[in-house]
Amino acid sequence: MPDTANLVEKSIPGKISNLMVIENFNNKKKESIMKNTIIEVIIRTRILTMSFLMLMLCTGVSLEAKSKWDLDVIMVGIGAKNPTFDESRFPDLQIVYTPGLVSQAQTGGTGKAALSLLGGTVQEIFKGSPKILEEWWDKTDLRNHTILFDKNGVGSWEGFVGRRGGILSSAGYGKKEGLDKMLKLICKKGKTTKPKAKKKFKPKKVDAILNRKMPDFDVVTVTNETKSISSFIENGRPTLVVFFQISPDADLQEAKESGKGKSGKQFMKAMVRGAAGGAWETTFVSIESELFLFDARDN
Repeated sequence: MPDTANLVEKSIPGKISNLMVIENFNNKKKESIMKNTIIEVIIRTRILTMSFLMLMLCTGVSLEAKSKWDLDVIMVGIGAKNPTFDESRFPDLQIVYTPGLVSQAQTGGTGKAALSLLGGTVQEIFKGSPKILEEWWDKTDLRNHTILFDKNGVGSWEGFVGRRGGILSSAGYGKKEGLDKMLKLICKKGKTTKPKAKKKFKPKKVDAILNRKMPDFDVVTVTNETKSISSFIENGRPTLVVFFQISPDADLQEAKESGKGKSGKQFMKAMVRGAAGGAWETTFVSIESELFLFDARDN
């Protein structure tokens, strides 16, 4: 009879070898499945990323631009708030007023609106408080006057932004760099401006705030809160301050309504008042569009 123990002993190495082959095959199969899974995940991730980027390009949204200008924008209105101006259309802009400043123009509402519409050619005289703004306005035309402050509240760029766009390409007074270049330095790279300790505020100079802090004065928010301008500027963030003036007498909605039932004289008054405010609205729309990629046009 055959030796059973000997047969079993001889067959064991073969079985172990077969088991090892099967185990190696299973391991390789698992590795192959894992590799295929990883490759599939990578491919899907790339497809999703490309699809997302294509969507951004098709919709006109730039990720870089959306996060590029991390700053506060303060719109400082000379005089009282216009009751027909809807500030809620501009969610990225903090809009404040100086109701203590009163226009001295000896004319009616349409005349004041016309003065506003004429822009740089004719400038209203304002009297009242804050006194520093009264003097500054008298010495320098502050309409569209713009100041970029660094995170420490020091004036880093001072210039004039156009009413009808080209905000980023605006050139500075003291520093000739465009606003876009200074925004990159102040907002993106976190650069700061060294203040000139001995520089005094001279309202007749167009670069009166460059390399110094803003003289403090009170402003009134759209919710009728009185705050200091320094509380908006010295907040640890870059801040852009833009001065504007919309006559409280200008009806911004009047020109948008139909001229039906109005005489020629009434219609012209409506057009003058509406156009005056509309010119300023364009500045707000341009700032929202160029700095925050938000379409604030009144559709």
